[in-house]
Amino acid sequence: MESVVQKAPLIFYAFSIGAGFMAAVGDSLLKQWTKSESGWWWLSGGVVFWNISLMFFILMLQRGMLAQSVVMYIILNCVFALIMSRFIFGEVLSATQWSAIALAVFAVVLMELG
Repeated sequence: MESVVQKAPLIFYAFSIGAGFMAAVGDSLLKQWTKSESGWWWLSGGVVFWNISLMFFILMLQRGMLAQSVVMYIILNCVFALIMSRFIFGEVLSATQWSAIALAVFAVVLMELG
């Protein structure tokens, strides 16, 4: 049985980007909640964005294989979280951590090519 992803890869990748971005926004809001004293709206916002992310993930599952969907979701969540970590929270990663990220991205590329 041919995968639907092969028929419409652009929509699968669009849902992947949406899911990863929404999850990273949710992660960022939850991080902000941990730093605030009475910011229940940060917690609520994080949960809302995670749920939106899961709706995108369900759409990914309808169009692709489970393994491919999970890997794309996690990698794109990490990529967007790294960007937010650096530019919103001012966090810096070590060379070893960047090497690990490069290996993970390389793994996704290999998976998509295979």
